[in-house]
Amino acid sequence: ADTNVFITQAEIESVLRTVPQGQTNRHGFRFVFLDGCETANGHLPEALGVIQKENLPHTHYDNAGLRRSAFVGWNKSPAGGYANHLVDTDHWKFIQNFQYLWLTTGRGLRQCLNDAKTQGPAGWNDINPKHLTVFGCVDLGPNQHN
Repeated sequence: ADTNVFITQAEIESVLRTVPQGQTNRHGFRFVFLDGCETANGHLPEALGVIQKENLPHTHYDNAGLRRSAFVGWNKSPAGGYANHLVDTDHWKFIQNFQYLWLTTGRGLRQCLNDAKTQGPAGWNDINPKHLTVFGCVDLGPNQHN
């Protein structure tokens, strides 16, 4: 009944056993995209089991014998909302373009985020992909190295 309840970072870490490192039965995520205001500001990537370093190449994971993973979040507040009963569609067009490009082109994560601004079936939009931070594997693909 209380809609103001939230899950803390400590609770996520505890349930997933991601912090401290080296715990048995660790359950880190392979890919997380938190599409909300300033979701890249903090330690959620680490809590969700993703290395909290920006733009790591896949070779970092390969050389360490680790499974590739990535976290994407906004380092600012993404544009959204409506005015005069007209919905601003740029944000959802950007997300649609990203999903389409990532699933169909074979390009890496960062490249698809950058290209989603101008390419894809939804057309041009006014979102700045520089406001998205990628922690972990920058060139992660959706069907790679499970």
